[in-house]
Amino acid sequence: MGERAVNLTIQPFIETCIGRKFYFLAEDPGFVDEEIAQGGAKLCRYTGQTKEIGMFYSVNEHQVLVSEIMEKWKIGDPYEGLRHDDVEAILNDVNGPAKALLPDYRSLEASIERKHRRFYGLPLEKTAECKHADLIALMVEGRSLLVSRGETMIEGGIPAVYGELADKWIAENGKSVFCLTPAGAYRAWMHRLEKLKRRRK
Repeated sequence: MGERAVNLTIQPFIETCIGRKFYFLAEDPGFVDEEIAQGGAKLCRYTGQTKEIGMFYSVNEHQVLVSEIMEKWKIGDPYEGLRHDDVEAILNDVNGPAKALLPDYRSLEASIERKHRRFYGLPLEKTAECKHADLIALMVEGRSLLVSRGETMIEGGIPAVYGELADKWIAENGKSVFCLTPAGAYRAWMHRLEKLKRRRK
């Protein structure tokens, strides 16, 4: 059986959790917090390759952690941290090494990311501060979730200083990775969102 032909006369879309169609190529596809909260809560990071079967770690929980790092260590805007991976709730979370091999995917992700950032009043490109906090969070997570405690990520190119910063964060703040259920991750992200939105008024 040959490959299924793609009907290019239909604009590609997905149906979201609220029954809406999200059109990937639309100039203004629209973004809805409920879709982001549900999608991110159900989406497992690290391609599910955590060291124990019960370690489900969601995109939402990651975003909350990045936001908290930015707030407590006064690194940029915590609101950006909470939303920096929102687009994954629509496109999925493709691991970095695989994403590097998928230029068309990266182009689509970048396009939707710009539309998302414009919609929510964020800088059109991910700020250096958010990238910094994201890498700290990555290593904090690695310490808890991965067999190598994140050392393979350093081998892969993350500067070793982020391992040191992760250890400092854990020493100051204690346990930061909770492997919340999807329902718990949904509530945590929504609670954090409402808290930060009140501050921005």
